[in-house]
This record gives sequence, C-alpha cells and structure tokens, in this order.
Amino acid sequence: MFNGKEPLKVFSWIRKFVKACDDNDVSGGIGWYLIPNFLAGDADARFTKNLPGSDIGGGQGSLVSFPAAVNWLSSTYAKPQALGQAQDKFSRATLVDVVLITLVQLPVY
Repeated sequence: MFNGKEPLKVFSWIRKFVKACDDNDVSGGIGWYLIPNFLAGDADARFTKNLPGSDIGGGQGSLVSFPAAVNWLSSTYAKPQALGQAQDKFSRATLVDVVLITLVQLPVY
C-alpha cells in the first residue's frame, strides 16, 4: 500500500488509524508516534527518520504534529498524478454503472 501504486488505500488506512485512535482514546499527540508500529520496510524507515528525536538518518524531525504526519503520508504515498488516475478510473466506472442502470430502467413500448 505504501508504494505509491494504490493512493486511495493510503487515505483509507489513515482513516482507519484515526478511527482506531479515537475508539481507544488515544490522542493525536500520542497517535502519530504509534504510526511506525503499523508500517513496514521503507515506509517505516522513512516515517521514523522524520520524527523528532529520531536517530535514524540524522533525525530530520519535520513531523511535529499528527496533521503533519497525515500530510506527509498522503503527499509521499498518494502523489497527485496517481490520485488523478484513480479519480478518472472511478469516474469512468461510475458513469458506466449509471448508463447501465438507466438502460435497464427505460420503459419498453
């Protein structure tokens, strides 16, 4: 999922993570430090090195809040071009469904 190929799944994952934090009374201030526990491989390393106080890769510390972490995840793994392609694919699928439903509902004389 965190490979840039399925950008909409990134948003779905973020939504599920936020809901899990809310359901378990985990504040945003703590929740964003938990994110690396649910990532693997390159995504884990890239996210962790951006946390404040991280010793990985010089600890850039650019992620100073939960909204910053969400923005980083979405901008890193859900590129605008991939989102545009996903939106186009969704629009075409929806249009086909609407046309088929309309054709089925037309009265026959």
